[in-house]
Amino acid sequence: VPFGGTCHIALSPALPAALAGATNRAVAVHAQRVEGQPRLCFLGFQPVFVHGRDAALRRLALRHRACSVGNPAKLHASGALGRHVDQGGDGSAELLLLDLLEVMHRSFLDDILWSLRAGGAELAVAYYPVIDLVSHQLLRHLDPAAATPQPALAGAIRARMARWLFELFDGCQAQLAPGWRFIAHSDHGMQPLSHDLAPNRCFASQGWLATHDDGRIDTQRSMVFYHPAENGWLALHPSRMAAAGVTTQALLEALDGALPPGLSGAFRLVEGPVLELADGWTSPWYLQPPTAARLLKSPHLPFAAESRKGGDHTCWSDAPWLKGVFLEPHLQPGAPAWQAPLTLTQLAPALMAGLARPVRAAALPQAYAWH
Repeated sequence: VPFGGTCHIALSPALPAALAGATNRAVAVHAQRVEGQPRLCFLGFQPVFVHGRDAALRRLALRHRACSVGNPAKLHASGALGRHVDQGGDGSAELLLLDLLEVMHRSFLDDILWSLRAGGAELAVAYYPVIDLVSHQLLRHLDPAAATPQPALAGAIRARMARWLFELFDGCQAQLAPGWRFIAHSDHGMQPLSHDLAPNRCFASQGWLATHDDGRIDTQRSMVFYHPAENGWLALHPSRMAAAGVTTQALLEALDGALPPGLSGAFRLVEGPVLELADGWTSPWYLQPPTAARLLKSPHLPFAAESRKGGDHTCWSDAPWLKGVFLEPHLQPGAPAWQAPLTLTQLAPALMAGLARPVRAAALPQAYAWH
């Protein structure tokens, strides 16, 4: 495998289809020098089975191409690709991540385009995760307000993402027959990160959260905790809080008082449906961190630290970076115009109406707009 190159290595024909799949019978590897040392990056394996009218043709066309759906961003996050640029690296780790994600991009693109090429469907739905994965790691470098701008790296990231999206959008549009509609959307946005915050550490320091000897949250001796699912939910035990004279406002004040000087903004609570757990735990509140911060569940981490992650999304926010995006590059003549802004509850009914298949939208107390 040449340094700086990716090879798709065919699997043995003797391997049964039940184990190695019916097509994409290969693994992809990428060779690179990382901090001067030779490294071979394995990009995962996924057995693929194809059915339908053009199955035989697709099996033949992609039989020696790996279907690489493993997440190479984990290698970057762990430091396996070298020092990040904000750790004194020269940008090589970030550029290597783009090269590894290129392989994943090609795998998903091939799958999507072959599905569209087969035809025969009234509605085709495809999933494309690459922009999300690269943004989680590198979005901070595209922030105009970045503390230490890296214009060359930012330009390389932006150019690669633009090419990926062009190949995806243009490729899909080219496969559609006249009259078909092509729609792309994200269910969330992404914002650049500067800090990681651990609210449970703050609660523990105030005596409001206790842990077992093994580090797990002790729900029998606590009165508040940020849920380990990291979905934003703030679990409260109202009777224990009342007995101790602790209010939700006091929780926010303690969190805000512990924020580092370099992080602007404040915590706030977003009200949602009341969620109840056993033993008196209940709350309608979702904890929203200051802009450019994400929340971590551990009560043992420092409350505030510089984030090693490049971007993240949160339970809900009206921050512009976090808006979902909805676009139809080529609006077909006679097609109804989309409502703007469009809410999530309106999306499926509007799409299915075009197929003359009405879907009833579920009523929600609050609708979140897409732009």
